[in-house]
Amino acid sequence: MKKLSYKKIGMALIIVGLLAVFTAGGLWLYNDAEDNEAAEFSESTVRAFFDHIAIQGSSLSVSAGDAPALADGSDIESGVQEDPDGDFRYLMVDGTQYIGVVNIPTLDLTLPINSNWSYPALKNTPCRYSGSIENNNLVIAAHAYRSHFLNIPNLTIGELIEVIDVDGIRHSYQVVKVQVVQPSETLSVVHSRYDLTLFTCTYNGAARAVVRAMLIDDGTV
Repeated sequence: MKKLSYKKIGMALIIVGLLAVFTAGGLWLYNDAEDNEAAEFSESTVRAFFDHIAIQGSSLSVSAGDAPALADGSDIESGVQEDPDGDFRYLMVDGTQYIGVVNIPTLDLTLPINSNWSYPALKNTPCRYSGSIENNNLVIAAHAYRSHFLNIPNLTIGELIEVIDVDGIRHSYQVVKVQVVQPSETLSVVHSRYDLTLFTCTYNGAARAVVRAMLIDDGTV
């Protein structure tokens, strides 16, 4: 009887182990699919954004050569508009407001910035969490997708981050600090002396990876 019981226990443990493996595999496939969808969505939006900027005039600091041609199906509803509260200026693409594009050369990332954050919005692109380009206190949040902010903890002091605004002006920032903070420290992420902050969840979701940067060139002459 004891041997039979041990066999049953062993078989139960094997089944539990297999279920855990299948569950983990399914979760990985789901996350990978989300990551790929976010990459495609961001790329299409960046193309539409740059297309708008390219037709604004040669005086702007972004040219048509900075991005591929306009993606099929993208729709720019109108020109540059201002938030009713005057907090930021935005361009409407496919029904969504974008304040600009963030470019991180060393990570080979060029991503649109949604003007307002929400969990559904974060599934597609990085979002403005608070602040603005104009007030030198912009905070950008994004999921830890491979195609979004997963690798920002790998940035090092002195590296370049660019934010291209709706007028095509390229604002250049230099990384000055990379840190990991607890979720309870969100206020310290938002309220800081830094001109630009990027943050995302760490890979296991237990903490927040935060990159701080200071403005070194606002793109104006």
